[in-house]
Amino acid sequence: MDTFLWLLLFTSTMMLVFRWMLSWGTAFINRGTVRQFFLQRLAATRPDMRIIREDDHAIALQIDSQMCTVHLDQLYRRCAESPTQVNLFVRQAVAGLDNALQETDTVPNEWEQVVVPLLITLDMAHPDGLLFRPVFDTLAIGYALNMGGSFRWITQQAMTDAGIAFDHLHAIAMRNLERSCNMLVIESPQLAADGHERFVRFSTADGLDAARLLIPSFYQRFTSRFEDNDLLVAIPSRDSLAMVSTDDAALANMLAWRSAQERLHRAYPLYPLLLRVSEDGLAPWLPGESAPAATS
Repeated sequence: MDTFLWLLLFTSTMMLVFRWMLSWGTAFINRGTVRQFFLQRLAATRPDMRIIREDDHAIALQIDSQMCTVHLDQLYRRCAESPTQVNLFVRQAVAGLDNALQETDTVPNEWEQVVVPLLITLDMAHPDGLLFRPVFDTLAIGYALNMGGSFRWITQQAMTDAGIAFDHLHAIAMRNLERSCNMLVIESPQLAADGHERFVRFSTADGLDAARLLIPSFYQRFTSRFEDNDLLVAIPSRDSLAMVSTDDAALANMLAWRSAQERLHRAYPLYPLLLRVSEDGLAPWLPGESAPAATS
């Protein structure tokens, strides 16, 4: 009898724990669960949704008169990295699909999969008529066609000739950049005593490393690696991005020095200062500063 009571108590306790974890999005986080969360949220937003085909990697949908395929690997990865934010990631994915369905502009077929944003500095030489969007200071976003190892800049005239709206071109470029994160090679050679990372560096040699700072989910993707502290990011060149936590002053100062030196000797040099990345956006950071105001 005592064994039965203990078993009953243990089972009841575990059920309560699982229910509590599920309410916070941390239990049963597997692909099937995430996929169902996504479909439930999408159905609430788009009741006219109809599933045409579904498997572990993608869902083919008809929504109103439009057909689309949603690839889920990136959503799975984000949920696995930060299981407490599953609901947020699913909401973002549904909102992204909804925005895409409302877009009526198109881009040339040869541009669709290869247009990307690249960070540039306006004080460096660049092609005449280059299409760009300012970020702050001398930092700006240029747009290019990724030709597999080289980039062909998009000019204002080329965009006009193609009949593409600037905001739509930007959205497509950001989408392609986000997709490129599936192939990130991340170096993390040092761990703090508590097991969290002290230093993270991208090393892909694809020309997009610095530009990945522009991904809207950048803060959410990487802050959990540093115990949810704000990030200090170095982008000394187009092909280099490294980050540390704001609470590691010694390593931050070392990264600032290394970044300034690296910028002098690398092709495609970019920004000389570290950038603070927080939920509010990006802001320049100078050694010794504790909490500069961020700008979107």
